[in-house]
Amino acid sequence: MKYIQLIKQNMQYYLVYRFRVIIWILADSMSFIVFPFIWIAVYGDRAIVSSYTRVDIITYYMMIAFLSLTIRS
Repeated sequence: MKYIQLIKQNMQYYLVYRFRVIIWILADSMSFIVFPFIWIAVYGDRAIVSSYTRVDIITYYMMIAFLSLTIRS
């Protein structure tokens, strides 16, 4: 019962500051979208940079970004 009340309080708090929540969601979403394209641009036509392939580095970045969001939330 305590957990349900805690969840309700948190939801009310976040609904009061809706714009902040929207900005937070957009900012976190942009990192998932933008940074893989940055890595693609860094690699350019090369297949390997410092023994890492383009797929390796993008997969690594996506996993780290997802874990960061999961742990931080």
